[in-house]
Amino acid sequence: MARPKFKKRSHRQTARFTRTAFRLRDNGALYLAGIGEIKIAWSRTLPAVPSSVTLIKAATGKYFVSFVVEEPGEPMPPRDADEDTGIDVGLACFAVMRNGRRIETPKFLRKQEKRIAKAQRALSRKQKGSNNWHRQRVRVARLHERVGNQRRDFLHKHSTVIVRENQAVYVEDLDVQSIQERFGRLANDQALSAFLRMLEAKCARYGRDFVKVDRYFPSTQLCSSCLEPTGPEGVAGLNVRKWTCSNPRCGATHDRDENAEANLRAFGREVLAAGRKGPTDAGPGGELKRLRSADESGISRHGAASRSPRGERTEPVTTAAVR
Repeated sequence: MARPKFKKRSHRQTARFTRTAFRLRDNGALYLAGIGEIKIAWSRTLPAVPSSVTLIKAATGKYFVSFVVEEPGEPMPPRDADEDTGIDVGLACFAVMRNGRRIETPKFLRKQEKRIAKAQRALSRKQKGSNNWHRQRVRVARLHERVGNQRRDFLHKHSTVIVRENQAVYVEDLDVQSIQERFGRLANDQALSAFLRMLEAKCARYGRDFVKVDRYFPSTQLCSSCLEPTGPEGVAGLNVRKWTCSNPRCGATHDRDENAEANLRAFGREVLAAGRKGPTDAGPGGELKRLRSADESGISRHGAASRSPRGERTEPVTTAAVR
C-alpha cells in the first residue's frame, strides 16, 4: 500500500460543515459546531435550504462562507437555429467568434507583473516568520487575489454573453496541459480551460447546444472555401496569421482564426445534425459545402431543423464530443 498523502498546508484553509453541524439564526448569524455564532455580511438571499457550508480563510486573511444549495436551472428563451457560433480560442487573441467578432487577450497577470515582482523581492528580504514577513506576504497575496478576481469576472461575463446570444456553441477540445507546458505563464494567464468549462456548464444549465470538437480536427489547416488542407500547420506555422489557399481552383485569402471558427462551426453543425437524425458520417466536408450554398441562396444554413411548434428542439443535444 502507498503511504497516505496529507493535505498540503498553505495560507488558504477550509473547513466543511454538514447539515447537522451548522444552524442559520433568525438574526442573520451562522452557528458552526465547535466555533459558535459568527456574523455574516450576506451577499444575497439563499434560494433554498443549504445542505452544507464551507468556511474559507483566504491567503489575504479574509474569511468567506460558501453554502451548497440545490436550485433548478431555468432555460433561456430559445433562439433561432441559425444563431450559433464557433469559438477559436488562442493566445494572441483570446477568442474569435462568428462574423470576425473578437475578444482580445486581457493580460491581467502581465499588467501586474512589475508590482508582483517588486513585492516578491521585498518578501524575500524579510526574515521568514517575522511580523514584517507576514505583512509583506499579505501584500503579495492581495496582488494575486486582485488578478484572480479580474480574471474570473472577465470569464464569467463573456461566457454569459456568448450563451445568451447563441443557440449553439462549438469549441475545440484543446490539450490545455500541453499548451501550458509550451507557453507557460502566458497560457496560465488566459485560463482557457476554465473558460471552456464555464461555457459547457452554462450551455447545459440554460438549454443551449454545446459541441466539443476533437482536438485533432484540422480547423486551422482546412480552407473553409474549398476544404483542402492548405493552411499553416505545426509549431512553425503559429506565426502565420493570414494565408492564401494554394489550391489553383480556389486562391481564397483567410484570416487564420476566422477560418478556424468557420470550420468549427460547420463541423459542429454536422455533429448536432448527426445527434438528431441518428448515426451519420460527421466528417468534415458536407456541411461546409452546404454553408457556402446557403450563403449564396440566403436560406437557413441548418435546413429543416427538428423543432416543435413552440420552438424547442424535439431531440435536444446539449453536449457532444467527436473524434
